[in-house]
Amino acid sequence: MKKNIIKNLNLEDLPKEKQEKIMMKLQEIIAIKLTGKVIKKLSDEDKEKYSKLLDQDDPKEMKEFLTEKIDNYEKLAAETSREVLEEFKKRKAERSKSK
Repeated sequence: MKKNIIKNLNLEDLPKEKQEKIMMKLQEIIAIKLTGKVIKKLSDEDKEKYSKLLDQDDPKEMKEFLTEKIDNYEKLAAETSREVLEEFKKRKAERSKSK
């Protein structure tokens, strides 16, 4: 999947180190945006539970919680990822045009 993203974003010509750096930054942005969307959908009680799960750093338990509490969580996560990647592509194209 990672190779597909790198190809889709036209990053193949970059050094591996630069590709990794970009991928890590994109993952961070996706996580931040997804967290914002998740928070808006949770009740106050569930927000407290969510916060505790973040501190525990247990991805499996977190995914189970979010899947249970948020309708179509997987779709929300996929849409958020797609939005971030499309925004990256758009900005990359704009920078290429201005050179």
